Amino acid sequence: MKVSASPTRLDDPNVKYAFRLWLAYTFLMAPLKDGLIPFVSVFLVSSVHLGAGFSGMIWFLRDNVAMLVQAPIGDFVDKTEDKKTLIFLCTLGAAIYPVTIIWSQATIFLVIKTVLEGIAAAGLGAVKGPIALGLVGPEEFELSSKHTEVAEHAGALVAALESGLVAYLCFPRVEYLFIVIAVHGGLALVCLLLMPTYMSGDNNKRKVICDKLARNQHVEDSHVVENGGTEEKLAQVSFLELMRDKNMSIFALSCFFFHFGNAAVLGLLGQFLAMDGGRAGLPYTSANIAIAQLTAIMAAYGFDYLLKAGYRINVPVFIGFASLPIRITSIVALAYFWPNPYALIATQVFDGIGAGVFGLAAMQITMLLTQGTGRFGVVFSLINATGLFGGAMSNLISGYIVDYASYQISFMVLGLAGFVALALVCLLSVPKNRRASQIYVDKSKLEAYVSEKTSLLTK
Repeated sequence: MKVSASPTRLDDPNVKYAFRLWLAYTFLMAPLKDGLIPFVSVFLVSSVHLGAGFSGMIWFLRDNVAMLVQAPIGDFVDKTEDKKTLIFLCTLGAAIYPVTIIWSQATIFLVIKTVLEGIAAAGLGAVKGPIALGLVGPEEFELSSKHTEVAEHAGALVAALESGLVAYLCFPRVEYLFIVIAVHGGLALVCLLLMPTYMSGDNNKRKVICDKLARNQHVEDSHVVENGGTEEKLAQVSFLELMRDKNMSIFALSCFFFHFGNAAVLGLLGQFLAMDGGRAGLPYTSANIAIAQLTAIMAAYGFDYLLKAGYRINVPVFIGFASLPIRITSIVALAYFWPNPYALIATQVFDGIGAGVFGLAAMQITMLLTQGTGRFGVVFSLINATGLFGGAMSNLISGYIVDYASYQISFMVLGLAGFVALALVCLLSVPKNRRASQIYVDKSKLEAYVSEKTSLLTK
């Protein structure tokens, strides 16, 4: 038996090529991730003339469906080796379902479409992190996460500009903007089809997406225990044992309140601006998204800079979470005293800071807390599920507050949730570099395991 380190999987030409295709896929799938929900929200209120409460209920349904299937899908992701086929099917569904709103806006049709979108979105959310980890391994995960996050925000920026332009040119048939999803989805599927399956050269029997690394079940970082080309697998840590970790619970709760405070803000702001916006209503939403995504790209680089400068991950995470209550406080003040559309759109800079930091923090903190356990997929899905539930409650409650009170009161309630999320994340304690042997795997037992397997093979 041979114990070999593979700290630079990206040195393999096929892995490097696959990672570049993965970045292209991430760029293209950005509008598929949420089905351009902010545009759907504004479209239903300003063009179809449905209430903000109904619009919030549609988003609530989508997020709750995604939340309910998130953990089972995450568990399936951990157990299946064919993750590329799974993400292909989810991408196909996410590219088709949202576009159907062009042909019908009937209530029952919107409900069915939304349920299917929620399932596809849950699949995309559950498999994205494990595939990235399986491609590059834990040593390169921090750097690759930055590139992936930047690619996703850049894709969302381009999609928002495309959607706003289509909505403006096709007014009043603004629903044609959803064709952008189909185009991006088709190109994203091509990227997946072009991705190689196996590594090159002497490693051509090893998969480009390493299943063991994708589950975050590895021995001392990327050391792979091989026996005639087959991997010996350590037992997975039980799910209940993982959830006893105090930091895991705190992070899950902070994600819930962050999304509760954040999810509905963009849609409500778009509706607020569209009330007197006329033809510019949906382009205002496009500008909101574009500014946020552009700022998110810079925030992702700032996140990476702080980590390289030696700061613990808690510092950029605090900055990202603090941006939410600052953003909502600014919106409330402007909505009451100076409802200038350009000033309100400018508050999306804070949204970008929060989105850029949270996107990186969610994957990296989950990876650190589950390292060596083999349960990355299911725990990452659980974190996503808590966020989805928070987002669902955000849209449902805020929508009905608008119907029965005002947009300003709704923003205040969301701001309160943002302050709770910030308080919780201040309690989070994540070591700067947490290894499997420091968490769930006793190093002496691990060495005994390797020694035992070695002696059996040398007899």
